[in-house]
Amino acid sequence: MHKVEEGKPDAGLVDFGAVKQAVSLEAVLCHYQVQGLRKGPHRLESRCPIHRGQRDDSFRASLGKNVFHCFACHASGDVLDLVAAMEKCRLL
Repeated sequence: MHKVEEGKPDAGLVDFGAVKQAVSLEAVLCHYQVQGLRKGPHRLESRCPIHRGQRDDSFRASLGKNVFHCFACHASGDVLDLVAAMEKCRLL
């Protein structure tokens, strides 16, 4: 069995909190080449890249909070939730 010393991070584990802080939703949306992305002062708007709906303003991402919500399909979450939805997988 693998033993982790107290107070020291395990090199084999992923620090999801660090990933959430280091990766922006804007970068992920650009990676997936989301079309029609409009940038406001504190948020991004577009057609939902998850369900690919018809409304151009149903998907919103808060730049300050690094979270998203779709008002049509009700998908929401953080950067890891968006990647999971785009890749059609679930986070455990």
